[in-house]
Amino acid sequence: MEKLKHYKSLDEYFKPILNYRGHTVADIDHSIERFKERMPNVNYFVYERLLKKAINWLYNNKKEGIEDRYIFCSKQHGFGIQLEWRRDRHNPKVLNGYTATTLSNNEMKYFTKNDKKVFVENFVKAGYSLKESENIVNKGFGRFEFEGALKEELKSIHYNLYIDEGSIRKDFELVTLPEA
Repeated sequence: MEKLKHYKSLDEYFKPILNYRGHTVADIDHSIERFKERMPNVNYFVYERLLKKAINWLYNNKKEGIEDRYIFCSKQHGFGIQLEWRRDRHNPKVLNGYTATTLSNNEMKYFTKNDKKVFVENFVKAGYSLKESENIVNKGFGRFEFEGALKEELKSIHYNLYIDEGSIRKDFELVTLPEA
C-alpha cells in the first residue's frame, strides 16, 4: 500500500487502502484502526471484502457516478464502514471512497434497528421527562445524541441520526450487504 499523503492546500490526510474497479478507497482518519479495535476477532480481509462489495453495490444500483454518503453494513458480522463517495479533488472525473471510521456490531444497532424506543431512552437520558420524550418522538424533531468516542467520530464526519414527526431519518444511506 502507498504511504500516508498530505496535501497542504487541502489540509486533508488520507491513506489509500484499496484500489478496485478504477476507484480508490482512502482512510482519512482511523477507520482501519477502529476496525481492529472494535472487531478484534474479524480478519482484515473481511473489512476489505466489504469495501469491494460496497463498490459493486454502487455499480449494481447505478450510483457509482453520484456523490453520496453511506454506511455499508456487513450482514454476517454486523459491523459497518462509513464511506463518503465523492469526486477526487485531483481528478474530478473519478469518484472515490473516503472512510473515517468503522462502527462495531454493537454500535450499528442504532442504525439498523428503526426503534423509536431507543430515541425515547436517549431523550430521557438527556433530561426530558418520559412524556416529553414520547411527544418529541411522535410529533417533534430531535437528534440522537451518541456517547463517547462514537459521538466525536460521527460529529467530525457530520453523520446524524434523528427523528422527525415520528419517522427515523438519517443524513446518509444505510446499506446492508450479505455475506460480507
